[in-house]
Amino acid sequence: MTSAPSGTAMPRWLIAIAAGVFVVLAGSIGWASTNGALGDEFPALVAMPWGFVTVVDLYAGLVLVAAWVVWREPRWPVALLWTLALFSFGNLATCVYLLLALRQSRGDARDFWFGHRAIS
Repeated sequence: MTSAPSGTAMPRWLIAIAAGVFVVLAGSIGWASTNGALGDEFPALVAMPWGFVTVVDLYAGLVLVAAWVVWREPRWPVALLWTLALFSFGNLATCVYLLLALRQSRGDARDFWFGHRAIS
């Protein structure tokens, strides 16, 4: 593959942001897991208007990321596994997918966004 044309390289700060968000999410999930019980607290959360909106917002974002993953991945079983990971682990899985896509694309923005559909 040829190198990315001028202006299409992915910024390095995007890697730092994805890694930072991963660390914050992993820490938050660990903290919540040791200090709360999702099964007990989830009904109370979604009973509150803003709690409900927060959950809808989370899953709306995950649907959008899943659509990008399904469109970007060349093999449907891989896309399906990532979609399951997204809906099981939330944006923690989004961070992992994003970091892997950045690594795979070697900084080329077209490869990052389009995956196997990128035209060299």
